[in-house]
Amino acid sequence: MKTKLILSSLPAFLALSFLSAFAQSPNRPPRGINPELVNGDSATSTVTVQGFVRSAETDKPVDHVRVELHRFRGAGVNLSYTSATGEFNFPGASGGEYQIVIEQDGFEPVNEQIQVANSTSVNGIVIFLHRLQGSAAKAPAGIISASRLGLPAKALTDFNLGIAELYENHNPEGSLPCFARVLEKAPTFYEAYHHTGVAYQKLHKGDEAQKALRKSIELSSGHFTESVITLASVLNDQQKFAEAETVSRQALSAVPANWAANFELSRALMGLQRPDEAEKSIQESLKAKSEQPAAYLLLANIHMNRGDDASLIKDLDNFLRFDPSGPQSEKVKQLRAETMKNSAAAKAGNSSAPPK
Repeated sequence: MKTKLILSSLPAFLALSFLSAFAQSPNRPPRGINPELVNGDSATSTVTVQGFVRSAETDKPVDHVRVELHRFRGAGVNLSYTSATGEFNFPGASGGEYQIVIEQDGFEPVNEQIQVANSTSVNGIVIFLHRLQGSAAKAPAGIISASRLGLPAKALTDFNLGIAELYENHNPEGSLPCFARVLEKAPTFYEAYHHTGVAYQKLHKGDEAQKALRKSIELSSGHFTESVITLASVLNDQQKFAEAETVSRQALSAVPANWAANFELSRALMGLQRPDEAEKSIQESLKAKSEQPAAYLLLANIHMNRGDDASLIKDLDNFLRFDPSGPQSEKVKQLRAETMKNSAAAKAGNSSAPPK
């Protein structure tokens, strides 16, 4: 069966689930390492450094913690901050010695040395943050180093306020004035444009998001791949699938095997009615990061169109494994039960049919 335009062949409730998952596609995807910062040249590499930050006291993930990856005995540095699952991710590194550095208010500092082989990613690092005695953990501060980037102190304060409003208080509207004040004082600070774009995306203002993200890409000379990937996400949201494909591939050329870039590429390919290629991109994305409920819904869309009930059930099981109680979970459970029932009925019908 030929796949129709993205999601149109799904039952209405699952189509809505897909759309919801797409609208919530990661707005803070892992940052790609700028090879010029880390390696001192423009060489492209494919090694990933990935892990999780957890509280030593509660064993729970610690969200929105700034994590730095330093080239050992070198000045190069790249930044990431943890997701809701505590994950940090640095795709595009090269072989050598690195230091993972965390300086989080209320916790003991972390300076962990790791060795990265030229062709082997380092995944599953777990870093436990220990609370300082007599100190309550504060909201993450100093997302960007004022000394490193030369931001005026007032601009840095406004930037941190904007970050807190956007990611911690879930108030994208309230974050926009903060980032605007930053850009008044530091008009070339591309990260403020990036987070402005994220805020507009959350507000479903795609044209404004595009404008801010393209400015971030321009000012960073394309090295800030987080903006490139988020731009692909915005274009997919707007169903500009051909352009989203181009932008996703640009991101992958800078950070090969990046899970978020592959996810956005798969969305674009689905929209362009190229499900076989989309499936390959989804699998590449899941290879880099398996805990992606939305990616399993994409696979479910493909397998439903093919009439592959066994694979569809597996996709839905994987979705429920990573998102057992989310807003789409009950509807996914209903679809799974219906698919199981229909599959069993089809098998029973085939077994009782008279031989030809």
